[in-house]
Amino acid sequence: MKFIAQSLFFLISMFCFVSCGDSNIEVAKFDGGSLAKNELSKIINGMGIQELNHLQTKDDYFKFVRKIALEQIILMEVNKTGLLDETEIQDKLASIHRKTAFEILHTKNVIDKIKIVESDYSKYSTIYELYHIVCRTDTLKNEKIEQSRRLLKKLSSEIKSLDDFKKYAREYSEDATSYEGGYLGKIRFGIMDSAIDEALVKMTPHKVSDIVETYAGLHLLWIESTEKADMNELFKDRRLYDAIYAQKQENLENVWYENLLNEDGLQIFEDKIGSSDENAEIIVYKENKITNAEINQMIADLRKSGFPTPTKSELKLKLKDMAAKLILEDKMNSPILVESENFKASAKKSCDYYLMNEYIDRNKKMEPITDAEIEEFYEKNQATLFTFKDEKGKTFIQPISEVRKFIEQKVQDNKVQNARYRLYQDLVKKYNLQIAEEALLLLMKERGLKP
Repeated sequence: MKFIAQSLFFLISMFCFVSCGDSNIEVAKFDGGSLAKNELSKIINGMGIQELNHLQTKDDYFKFVRKIALEQIILMEVNKTGLLDETEIQDKLASIHRKTAFEILHTKNVIDKIKIVESDYSKYSTIYELYHIVCRTDTLKNEKIEQSRRLLKKLSSEIKSLDDFKKYAREYSEDATSYEGGYLGKIRFGIMDSAIDEALVKMTPHKVSDIVETYAGLHLLWIESTEKADMNELFKDRRLYDAIYAQKQENLENVWYENLLNEDGLQIFEDKIGSSDENAEIIVYKENKITNAEINQMIADLRKSGFPTPTKSELKLKLKDMAAKLILEDKMNSPILVESENFKASAKKSCDYYLMNEYIDRNKKMEPITDAEIEEFYEKNQATLFTFKDEKGKTFIQPISEVRKFIEQKVQDNKVQNARYRLYQDLVKKYNLQIAEEALLLLMKERGLKP
């Protein structure tokens, strides 16, 4: 009976170790700290697919645990070395907190509201077979620009067909397409200048456009034909997706800006600008104020930077920007935001990242670059990086004097990596970092991986 009782107690103890204590097993230990399995599991569960794809083998897990342990060790070093007492560091951390607060507000008011749907691609579904005649305007001579404008106006009245258009393009167009009669190809929205996009909407095939002005010059356009794009191809176009996303983001940011200016309690007293009372309140929001003195200083700063005194309409826009910034700073400092778990976690992650890199930059021991290393890099990479062929097929090798700066940067980058690695090795020894293989295997097993 005594043997049975002891066996039962042993089984119960083993069960509790696996099911109850398994999550608290120490995977890594170092002087002054440790990493438990549940801590590491939480980090892994928060990873994206790409990160998890690089966490498959026992060696991957060992490097991952060592990295997390080293981060904690470096932060311990930060506290020991008095880095946090430096004014410059404190200012940087305060800046990180402000940036974090802004990013949370920006995400809430802009990023989270961006939704791209099939209908967003509709205006890109038409493909235009397009020709143009362009007169460049990258000149300081206004007379030349006006001459070009008169020429294009005259041509537009004479063009009746595509043949007419191509003939004048060959004769007058000032870009490489002139040799092909101004043929631009099959174009859809978002590829050319926005002014051309706007003109295409108003045009019909086989008719010349009005003069269109872009950054490149003055244009006449001709649509020969249109066709429908393959929507599946549009959906696959990453550049188009990015363009749609950027436009939606800009629109939402403009809405957010207007909403800030419509906040209850905001007051702007334009009539007090320029008064003799330097303390006159020009912008007021809650307890926050911008005085006449601050407005005058802003104008003075613009002048010092070479800008003219703002006009009345420009000053009105400046006041709006200052008011929006005042309200935004108030929201960034609100207790609801700065006491939220999201803010605390995001700010800590960003501050820790900055402090770790600052410590590493200060404590890594760099070795000087030698001439021998530069010559070795040059010889090793001469065929792949520094050898070319000209139009006639003649081989040309860049001399080392021409590429020395490039080589120095490449060698320096490698030395930085080596210096960081040596510092990591020193910290591993200093803190006696140890990683338990058995616990590492349990961490892998949790994701269904085999060593």
